[in-house]
Amino acid sequence: MVSVAIIGAGVSGLTAAYWLKQHGIAATVFEAAGRTGGVIRSERLDGYLVEYGPSSIEGIDPITEELLRELDLEALSCAARQPTRRLAIVRGGRLHMMPGSAKAFVTTQLFSLSGKLRLMREPFIKAGNPEQEESVAAFARRRLGREGSDYLLGPFITSVLSGDPERFSIRHALLGLSQIEQRHGSLSRGFLHMARARKRQAGTKPARARTFSFRNGVQTLTDALADALHDHIRLNTAVVRLQYNSAGWTVTTKSDGRETQANFDTVICTIPLYQLAALEIEPACDTTPLSEVEYPPLSLLALGFRREQVGHSLEGTAMFVPAVEGETLRATLFSSSVYPERAPEGSVLLTNFIGGASNPSQAQLPSRKLVAAVIRDLGPLLKITGQPTFIKHMYLDHSLPQYNVGYGRVLECIERMEANLPGFFMAGNYRQGISVRAALLSGHETAQRVLSTLAPEPVR
Repeated sequence: MVSVAIIGAGVSGLTAAYWLKQHGIAATVFEAAGRTGGVIRSERLDGYLVEYGPSSIEGIDPITEELLRELDLEALSCAARQPTRRLAIVRGGRLHMMPGSAKAFVTTQLFSLSGKLRLMREPFIKAGNPEQEESVAAFARRRLGREGSDYLLGPFITSVLSGDPERFSIRHALLGLSQIEQRHGSLSRGFLHMARARKRQAGTKPARARTFSFRNGVQTLTDALADALHDHIRLNTAVVRLQYNSAGWTVTTKSDGRETQANFDTVICTIPLYQLAALEIEPACDTTPLSEVEYPPLSLLALGFRREQVGHSLEGTAMFVPAVEGETLRATLFSSSVYPERAPEGSVLLTNFIGGASNPSQAQLPSRKLVAAVIRDLGPLLKITGQPTFIKHMYLDHSLPQYNVGYGRVLECIERMEANLPGFFMAGNYRQGISVRAALLSGHETAQRVLSTLAPEPVR
């Protein structure tokens, strides 16, 4: 019987273990913390559903769909409310809805006249050199102009990805945009082509929600995976050393201050890169590029208000606050507008994001100062009166891996380690994207690779 050790019980590790189990291989999952799920954590407090990490799963695909079906989670899922897909952007102390039509673009005050004229030039801007790696900010300025960079792409990076647009790599973080430019010559022509393709396909396939969660939060997914693997998960057990020899891998773990060893044929590592870089591995390998990947601090501040305290309609998904606006906030998710059962009847839940690579010091503010600063920012924008009836501050000292310019060195290092260390594999949100779905698919793909080394027949 083949033995597999999986380091880390986040969504990648749990998914890899689950798919291996489906193919008759019972992997052992080691988790240093006292719970599974990694950064995914959902908790209901005083009638509010608080997400300590991601609050949605972006997109659906055959693998994710199959997983939901096998875990009996389809009935527990809930799609993001369709009208909420609109975003609001802050400029000049006011909220402006992201224009969704040509008419809205003409009338919006989100962009100045010169900014609109520059955006309209986008189809005529020559495609960039595909061999030259650009930051997201440089790409956006080249294609969309300064305002397009500051008020379109920039806020997405600072809020959703906790990144710095001046350092984030367009090639590694937003590869799709770079590919659209190269294939179609411009973003606008590419988006028009994609819209026409979607229109042609409309009605040929059942509609799938692009964004979804669960009634009790994203942790529902990792809990279901953990339940399916419960007797193969070792909590409060940190892997401190990996040693390879002709017989396979000796995995040294530490629990309750005591070290123990066990032998495995294969190791799948899914812990964050800063933890992996500190892990003792024999034979030794250069993990310098991994240790250089930034995981900036991030604060999430959940605030509950009575509905009558908030004058804004809260229609839409969220509001983004561009870095150039100089506010403490980077984004506010209208949690109770996006999904049902996020707040008690007659109340609303706002989840606020502070910090990230563009402003790490703000994330580290004490709770009292952070609450005051956020309410000061939110009040005029959302027409809030009075104090919140619910407050929960969640601080992440390491948030998301930063796919900065030069990230190719990181991916090369990962591939080199897998090539030089027999039976060693890596999966996580540092390979194919940082979203929950990307991490899930990374775990599935890694399980496939492990299975392909054991049997010649194709693996689903």
